[in-house]
Amino acid sequence: MGSALARAALEMVKDSDARFLPVCPFIAGWSAKHPEYDAWRYQATSRVTD
Repeated sequence: MGSALARAALEMVKDSDARFLPVCPFIAGWSAKHPEYDAWRYQATSRVTD
């Protein structure tokens, strides 16, 4: 059930050409196993450190 929901949610992201930031541990783990969604994963590009 969780996999079906994850796939549906990420397909919606893909279809709208949006980005996703996986803060949910399940989505983070699931998307890590499905690299076909990597193009839509938000990646921070800032190199700022404090």
